[in-house]
Amino acid sequence: MAYRHLMKFGLVAGSVCLSFFFLPPSVIAKESYVLDDNLSVIPYFLEGDESYEVADLLSSFMQPESSSNGFPWDTMANSSISWDPNGVHYEDSGAFRKGVLRVNVMDGVSTLLKSKVAELFWTIQLSTEENPNFGANWLYLKPGGGEFSCFGPDSTMCSFDIENSLKNSPLSYEKGEICNPSSQMMHDFFHIRKDGYRDLYVIQEWNGGSGGATTTLYATMAESMLPTNKEPCRY
Repeated sequence: MAYRHLMKFGLVAGSVCLSFFFLPPSVIAKESYVLDDNLSVIPYFLEGDESYEVADLLSSFMQPESSSNGFPWDTMANSSISWDPNGVHYEDSGAFRKGVLRVNVMDGVSTLLKSKVAELFWTIQLSTEENPNFGANWLYLKPGGGEFSCFGPDSTMCSFDIENSLKNSPLSYEKGEICNPSSQMMHDFFHIRKDGYRDLYVIQEWNGGSGGATTTLYATMAESMLPTNKEPCRY
């Protein structure tokens, strides 16, 4: 199963094609904001919590080489991630666990303009369509969520690139491209390694148009979960 199954859980709603033409991130870049203790945070209960550099966050979810299952459901349970208090949600075709947290990319933060400019939370989700007893197959990360959508002129750093964060971390990586058969678009792909840990495969999915752009990260330790057919993205 490819990562497009995450659409079943509503993870990529709003991140499909938003225009009939696409603009590179540099064309639609806006003023960016950096970590600032004086900047309020949405939601307010995250204020004062740790902000995770994105590469460090990905590293924290990497599992020892001795493990053979997916991401344990209790990964980073006792952390600054505000997980859903109801724990793991079980469905007929799988399970998921969701939370919100503060994330930065080289000290840059996502923001949303309300009465004032505020730092915007990121959504995190672990999910699987297989037996939940073996953990989650996918880790999902994206700025904003729900009624606090990160897209458009009232928000910043909804689109980003994690490569510089990876370069400035102890992780090693190889960069390539991967095809999303649902959107028929190519996206950046990172094969991440850390000594003593299983490899992590991260898809950096960028979608945008004249109204703005968004980036979503999909990470898995199971190479078999990745789409391999590039044919849908040839045209």
